[in-house]
Amino acid sequence: MVIGIDLQENNLSGRFPTQIQYLPNLIDLDVDRNYIIGSIVSEIGLLSNLEHLSFSRNFWTGTIPTEFGELSKLKSLDAAPFWTGNSFTGILPSELGQLSNLFYVDLSRHALNGTLPTELGGMSALKELHLYQNNFDGTIPSELGLLSSLLDLELGVSDIFDMI
Repeated sequence: MVIGIDLQENNLSGRFPTQIQYLPNLIDLDVDRNYIIGSIVSEIGLLSNLEHLSFSRNFWTGTIPTEFGELSKLKSLDAAPFWTGNSFTGILPSELGQLSNLFYVDLSRHALNGTLPTELGGMSALKELHLYQNNFDGTIPSELGLLSSLLDLELGVSDIFDMI
């Protein structure tokens, strides 16, 4: 029974395997600092025991799967890129707001756009939210004011023009 995979800094390259779904007991997954390309596979949403997901400093593209909302035990999500690496596009899925155990999120320095989902106010354990250097616009949802544990909110270099 595999509960942890740490493959950081292993010069891995290629696409992330959809077969990850066959590790249902996985709690920790760390593939930081490799050369993984392509999209995050939606099968990652089948890892119902996953608590820590770190796939920063790779070369991911595409959108963030809505299936992340199925990771109800997830506590930390780190997807910070190399300066020329990860480049998620599209909107920030509102399904992330279902992750009430999540305390750390770093989705900074991508090309995410649109407005911040009001559902983010449902991440009641959230302490750090790093979304800076994206292309968000609109206003900061008042629901973020419900995040009573929030200590660090970074939204700089976006076109957000109104505060909570």
